[in-house]
Amino acid sequence: MDACVEPGPKRPFNFIGLLTQSDMNHLSALTARSQTMDVTSTIWFGHYPTSSILSPSPGIRHLMRQGHAYMCGHYHTTGGWIPKMYAMQKNGLLELELGDWRDSRLYRVAAVDHGLLSFTDVRHGSWPVILVTNPKSAMFLIGDREPAHRMLRSTHIRLIVFSTAAITDVLVSLDDKTQQPCRHVQGPLYVLRWKPNEYETDLHKITVVAKDSFGRETVTSEVFSLDGTRTPFDLLPRILLMSHLVTVAQICLGLLVCFIVFPLCYVRMMHHYVRVGKLSRPRYRNGIGRAIVSKLWLVASIDRIFYPVVLMTIYVPLGPLFVGHILKEHIGVCFAWGLFVHGSYLPGGFSFVFAGIHLMVFNIPFIFLLSLALEYRYTHLADIPSRLETSASLLNHFFRNLPFVVFFFFNAFLAVMIYPTYGLMASFEIGRASCRERV
Repeated sequence: MDACVEPGPKRPFNFIGLLTQSDMNHLSALTARSQTMDVTSTIWFGHYPTSSILSPSPGIRHLMRQGHAYMCGHYHTTGGWIPKMYAMQKNGLLELELGDWRDSRLYRVAAVDHGLLSFTDVRHGSWPVILVTNPKSAMFLIGDREPAHRMLRSTHIRLIVFSTAAITDVLVSLDDKTQQPCRHVQGPLYVLRWKPNEYETDLHKITVVAKDSFGRETVTSEVFSLDGTRTPFDLLPRILLMSHLVTVAQICLGLLVCFIVFPLCYVRMMHHYVRVGKLSRPRYRNGIGRAIVSKLWLVASIDRIFYPVVLMTIYVPLGPLFVGHILKEHIGVCFAWGLFVHGSYLPGGFSFVFAGIHLMVFNIPFIFLLSLALEYRYTHLADIPSRLETSASLLNHFFRNLPFVVFFFFNAFLAVMIYPTYGLMASFEIGRASCRERV
């Protein structure tokens, strides 16, 4: 399944995959065709996980609902933080991320044994390779989509073991009992006779030790069950694979806008009622609460400050974020909700994240620094004693304006960083936006 965006924008806006209606129709036809064939397993392959694919209703997960597994990449191991990123969707589809080859040198060995799908992820250079096909891991049981009852009726434990050298020993132990040698059948297939009725209920452990003629040894352990009991998947992989990143990004962007705009609007409304005498200005015993409200009060009470700040914030999810070389030879426009480039509209994906980062990096710090400047100005005009007025020296002015200097150079640094990817025009647009905010 190819969910690459066409035309393909530069990073990071190619982080989200896209399936058009014609793509969905083609995949639906393939699905219908597979159901008319005598197949034991339906396995999907693609680059993007379902959580990072935009697709027309009813969605790609619904289309895959009859499949056994979807093997994908893209997230890989998230920089090594999640080495085993597996999950089961609500419709029973296994979603199995594989670590990348470039950095992690990982590859996957998979097999279908009498209708039971098993796999193992192996780091290149690790020998021998072991894959237990019967009984299969309890974590990856997929209910009535596969004939799991065959494990209970089987006569042998079956394994795939291979190496770059001759295999000398394959030993199996169940529930940490005595190791038993396996018999080589042919190729990489090894078997060991067993009595599955002794493991009919609950979870059990199988441990395999394999050695080759070079003296290399691999030990692997799995938990299996013959009564359908499954072991749970880790929480973080489930969150990443079962959610939908674009929806999460949209919600987070909306919450960020509300987080900025609503408190300012609420404080401005309070200021209006205080001015007309309907309310008295609230007093806060907590020092932090008093400091926050007093700073927001200054921003919200000045028309020339309040309206630009609010409009500047609302502009981010609505207006263009930058204009630049989104494609190598074509200039495009980036909005939070999508990109326009080369006569095509690409629905918003990572652009929602980009807009959210803009709010966190620019708008929120800018409002905070602006409130500090207003507070200083207010205390200066009102002749209120302040620690900031203890000295009129050049050093005092320097430290008072240091946050603005840091903010300016940080914005300039980000504008320069975007130049290699999207060109001078995009850097100018982002830099101009930063300067506009400071003004």
